[in-house]
Amino acid sequence: MHHHSGRRLLAGLAAAGAAVLGLAAPAQAAPGATLGVSLSAVTVGIGARTELRPTLSADREVSLSGATMTYELSGDLAGVSLVQDDDDCAVASPAKLTCTFPIELEVGPDFSLGDLDAGLAAAKTAVAGSTGTLTVTFAAEGVTPVTETAKVTVADSVDLTADGTDREINVKPGATFTAPLAVANTGDKTVRGAGLFFATDYAFQATRKYSNCLYVDDRLRGCLFDQAIEPGDRYGVTLPYRLRKDTYAPSSAGGEFQWMTTEDYRDLIAGLRDVGTAGDGPALTLKPKTALRGTAAAPQTDIDPDDNWQRLIVNATGQQGADIVAVGGRVSGAAGATVEAAVGLRNKGPATLDSSRRGGPTSIAVVTIPAGTEVVTVPAGCHLVDGENWPGAKAGRYYCETGFVFRAGDTVTWKFGLLVKKVVPDAAGTVEANPDCPCERFTKDLNKANDKAALIVNPTGKPAQGKPAQGDDKPAKGGAGGQGGGTGGLPITGPQGAAIAGAGTLLVAAGVAVLMVTRRRTRSES
Repeated sequence: MHHHSGRRLLAGLAAAGAAVLGLAAPAQAAPGATLGVSLSAVTVGIGARTELRPTLSADREVSLSGATMTYELSGDLAGVSLVQDDDDCAVASPAKLTCTFPIELEVGPDFSLGDLDAGLAAAKTAVAGSTGTLTVTFAAEGVTPVTETAKVTVADSVDLTADGTDREINVKPGATFTAPLAVANTGDKTVRGAGLFFATDYAFQATRKYSNCLYVDDRLRGCLFDQAIEPGDRYGVTLPYRLRKDTYAPSSAGGEFQWMTTEDYRDLIAGLRDVGTAGDGPALTLKPKTALRGTAAAPQTDIDPDDNWQRLIVNATGQQGADIVAVGGRVSGAAGATVEAAVGLRNKGPATLDSSRRGGPTSIAVVTIPAGTEVVTVPAGCHLVDGENWPGAKAGRYYCETGFVFRAGDTVTWKFGLLVKKVVPDAAGTVEANPDCPCERFTKDLNKANDKAALIVNPTGKPAQGKPAQGDDKPAKGGAGGQGGGTGGLPITGPQGAAIAGAGTLLVAAGVAVLMVTRRRTRSES
């Protein structure tokens, strides 16, 4: 299956999931939307090819017709050409190619991945060290075209291979463990330096911060080593971790680690939204050390990155759950006024919820809108429930989803804009945490008595006190909008995430998906 066909299948499943859930489609027509396209630097090996994977985003959920992506090469790139990865791409010349998306393309604030991809190939006559520019232009009906440029570098082809074994261990929350990793040079050329990228779940907490590694808070993102690796040589490194104290238990957390050349690593890091900062400790080194040989050399790229991975599964032992609390609100407004009603979910812990590896939200809320009001602003991550397949579905209900990581102590907030059409004293709506629904949700709440809270418009009295069975009617504070729930997650899907999960589709881990977006799959060309 071509990867474009796979994307269409995924899009179809997302739509099917929305139908199963009875959700109104969030995407709207394109006019007025602001779009963005991004593409990281590209390194292509001599005699090999690499994928070009631009990412798209919009300031709101939109549905685009007639979407195209045009690729153009310029500069000193003799022997380098654009190649089509799908029948929907047309090659005008070795330096220009246009891909079309034959169905409607949905784009939103979260990056859209894997759409309108192409390929780049370097013949065996190409010269290592040659550079040029790749320009990509995205266009669609009703929107202003957007353009991005990226540097293209021709590199020597080398081959690194992960030489460690995949492991599975048992660890108590709060305890330390290590990740022993190894790499071998299985090619015929010396590899000058290596990068190591980390795609780990939230539960992996780095306990040391090395100067040649990048960290987002206490999450390790990547390391760059300057040792040379001779053909046939093997090098190793051991990373210290702690399983976070707030890890849900029993559960499993995963880490995936990819070795790559220095140039491939720099390209990948340049394409990430948040690369983090360097540690303040000593440098981490590969063992045994090998001296660098030579100073002037061409760049290098790995022509077979599929064998560069090593995996570690950490099973959290013991018992530690989470209490998800519905958060309601109280607002007032005269007839004709628009009021902002903030509602949400709060994770009282003690465990953090992390759904990034399976995909889908960690929790969902169903919000019933009070009588006499009309929703005029729908927050990101929320959808109108209007289908026949949702049991007990009725008008004025919205389904809202959290992001992939919901930290203990955090609150996710959704802000609805409500038009007061008629003043109804004590008009009551509800916020329900993870109620029964045809969707993926958190079902092991420690205290279901606080899973429902009131949303009151024009209250006439003071809020009731000391009634945990009514949830939390205090105004929602903290957190973020539709994809809130802490900053530790690496969300890769927008509001369709829950729909896809509801349709039974397994999504890849968030951290791994981010890597898949930015890394280039290369292969030798015969």
